Amino acid sequence: MTRVGPAPKKIMTTLREQDPDTLVAENDIRSNKGVLRARDLAGRTPVEALLEELSSSSECRFDVKKNTENRIQYLFFAHTKQVKLLLANPDIILMDCNYRTNKYRLPLLHILGCTNLGNSSLQASASYAMRHTKTTTELFQHS
Repeated sequence: MTRVGPAPKKIMTTLREQDPDTLVAENDIRSNKGVLRARDLAGRTPVEALLEELSSSSECRFDVKKNTENRIQYLFFAHTKQVKLLLANPDIILMDCNYRTNKYRLPLLHILGCTNLGNSSLQASASYAMRHTKTTTELFQHS
């Protein structure tokens, strides 16, 4: 459960439902989450770990651009099945950007598509460093 991302309080509730006499405390869960995170990162930053994961995945397409200081200007990523779905149904595409809602306070662009059956689904996501038209244009040219 820890890898899925629920809060320790929710994990504790589930454990108590499964075993009311559990000796596990919420602090144990927090501590364990920290140990697992450190082990998974293996000395890398979260962004480095993400880029390695994306690079090794055959199921994901991504593009990243870094500036001269090796900072990420944008990161575009999409599952290959979602790209195929988008290419098969390119007529209606909705894009929405959430600003400064993540740890790094970067915009997160969601790209939604609509199939010929009227279903909508997330097609891709992108995060980029600035709200400039030039950066957004580059993002779509390279992706």
